[in-house]
Amino acid sequence: MDALELLIRDHREVIELFKEVEMSHKKKDGKLDENFERLLQALEMHMNIEETMFYPNLVGKKETGNLTLEGIEEHHVVREILRELNLDPKNTAEWRAKLKVCRENVEHHVNEEETELFPDVPKVLSKERLSQIAVQLEEKKRELMELRSTHS
Repeated sequence: MDALELLIRDHREVIELFKEVEMSHKKKDGKLDENFERLLQALEMHMNIEETMFYPNLVGKKETGNLTLEGIEEHHVVREILRELNLDPKNTAEWRAKLKVCRENVEHHVNEEETELFPDVPKVLSKERLSQIAVQLEEKKRELMELRSTHS
């Protein structure tokens, strides 16, 4: 698996987690807090590894630089919405509306990465380098998960 495949897998996981959170909110099944926490963790981990280990390979490159900078800014917007969602009462229509806006921002980001940025990545990174980055991304994800489990 290369870095692009790993990141696409993360994208699919996050979209599924959004669906679970939305269903929990709608059904009032008692799993909202748990599902939202899983979503927060998955998004934060994904954004962290993209920003620290993937994007630095793309910034400053003619083919990928501008979209990479946009991605960083999109992460900033998503973090702000997540911060508000985490602070706001979850049993309101306003919370659900804000969650929808967050999901739409994430879906836009995912679509832009997968259809515009990722196709240009092989122009600046070799297959070997993408494989190396994938190993680094997996290691970083494991570290972050271990760190989370020791602080829980």
